[in-house]
Amino acid sequence: MAVARHLPPGRHRAGDRHLNFHDSWDNLWGYLAFTFDAVRAELAVATGATDVAIAAALAGVAKDLRSVQVERLIPLAASAIANDAQLARDRGVNPQSALSRLHNLRRDYPNVVADVGIGPMYQSQLRAMQAWYDAEVQRGHDDPAAATAWNRAAQACAEAELAWDEAYAWWRAAEAMTKDRTARDAAVTALRRAHELALDLQAMPLLSEVEALAQALGFRWLRSTRIRRSRHWAFLA
Repeated sequence: MAVARHLPPGRHRAGDRHLNFHDSWDNLWGYLAFTFDAVRAELAVATGATDVAIAAALAGVAKDLRSVQVERLIPLAASAIANDAQLARDRGVNPQSALSRLHNLRRDYPNVVADVGIGPMYQSQLRAMQAWYDAEVQRGHDDPAAATAWNRAAQACAEAELAWDEAYAWWRAAEAMTKDRTARDAAVTALRRAHELALDLQAMPLLSEVEALAQALGFRWLRSTRIRRSRHWAFLA
């Protein structure tokens, strides 16, 4: 489902058109369990549409028949709100509005919403989604413990075989660790893993974020021959 955030910026509008078509088709035939709330929320997070992301998430968890990948919805809403809080701080603006929304979300949904009657792998994915949710909440609050939470989320995503989410979590872990000069080696390790996974997935928007953080940390870059398409890099400290 995280494929929605693989899309280049110009493809997000096309993604919305496809979602509108599928929603209309599914509602026509009554296939309500196959709604695309998680994809819509993913696209909204990628484009900075926080209200849309929250609305899609809350609509999905409120349905009698669970949306596809319902366990992603609350973490996605938290991610959108955490982005707003982080952007406000970066701009020197009081993030209280975003923090209030994050508080309300956490109050109403302390845990991710889950499907029922699923096997052991799904339970592993639920643990990963809960760890991701916890880390987003800490990021939103600029909590010093966020780096630890992101490490926990990355490891949980690896155990659940969620490669994109693992790459994202390692990037966020590295980002959080840059605030602690004593954690540079750990940040480098996390960033290398994020970079490796993003390359393997060819997740270009995420790869761009990883590369930007690496450059900010003073890495120098070498062209990689591992993947033939587009721009791909390996980096050395």
